[in-house]
Amino acid sequence: MIQARGGAIAVAQLHAVLDVVELIIESEGFHGCIFVNAAMEVPLPHEPAHVAASQSKQAIEDILYAIAVNVRADEPRSLARELCLIMEGAYVTSMFPAAKTQSTSPAESPIV
Repeated sequence: MIQARGGAIAVAQLHAVLDVVELIIESEGFHGCIFVNAAMEVPLPHEPAHVAASQSKQAIEDILYAIAVNVRADEPRSLARELCLIMEGAYVTSMFPAAKTQSTSPAESPIV
């Protein structure tokens, strides 16, 4: 989805990350990130659901890390982790009714 929205240029892909999050959040039937939900519901790190959630989180971070490396970010791993934190926060926050009535999307955040 990031490549589909951002194309082949890494900077455009980086800008597309939060657009993709917004698309996911606004999609019909979105009830939170299944992996965030699994990690919270099954907090024991050795449980299969938690392991799957951890692996998914790492895979997403690795994708964002690769993009950050391609844009020559000063600290690509830190950038990837911070983007994951923003994404996860957006997924969780979107589950609260008040969040759905606010006009600011993740992509419109003043920090980006």
